[in-house]
Amino acid sequence: MKTLWRKIRRGFTLVEMLVVIAIIGILMSLLVPTISNAILQARLTGSMNNGKRIIEAIVQVQSDSVYAARIVGFPKYGATTVVTNNAFKDTADYLRYLVTGEVMSVNWSFFVAPGVPPATGSETFSGTNHAWRMVSDVTESFPETAPVLWTKNLSLTTLGEQITPRPNQLPQKLEDMQPYAQKGLVIIAKGASAQKLIKDDLKIFAFTNIFVRASVDGTALTNRVLVP
Repeated sequence: MKTLWRKIRRGFTLVEMLVVIAIIGILMSLLVPTISNAILQARLTGSMNNGKRIIEAIVQVQSDSVYAARIVGFPKYGATTVVTNNAFKDTADYLRYLVTGEVMSVNWSFFVAPGVPPATGSETFSGTNHAWRMVSDVTESFPETAPVLWTKNLSLTTLGEQITPRPNQLPQKLEDMQPYAQKGLVIIAKGASAQKLIKDDLKIFAFTNIFVRASVDGTALTNRVLVP
């Protein structure tokens, strides 16, 4: 008489399952920061490229006689927006004009970044629908490497020699606001050079060095940063 043996499959024990879960948790803890950093880098690069396009469009217009009658380079500050005088009270009005004045052929989502919703049209476009702060009254004497556009999570109201005695007014860290909060920053210079900064870079970045400028011919530089 033959004895039949049934092969019994043994499942995972509780200890083995816990070990597997622990290994997966460790792998996830290693991968998630890397993936998050890659996503942030990609988003910052997108904003940086868009910012460069804005400045390049302005500089091109500045030297193009076809558009010279409609817009003269960088905006001038005005208590109210008067397009014919190239005077704008805020960044939103100026960016709106870049589109409605046919300086740039882009849709409204071009000006957004993570956490910033796009406008549905020129009538609804406002400071909540774009990602930028811009310097007004930029002239030929303004250094090519000086910042003229940056993501609005860095707040600064004035530029120039008048803030040198009060360095506490200069930003030492980013505001906890969109886009990017305190995770990243994009800066575009007058010459359309650009840089993106993230996390540890921001801790050692010398904001004072790029925003405080000496006077020109004895005249203090008082360029204003347009509110969003």
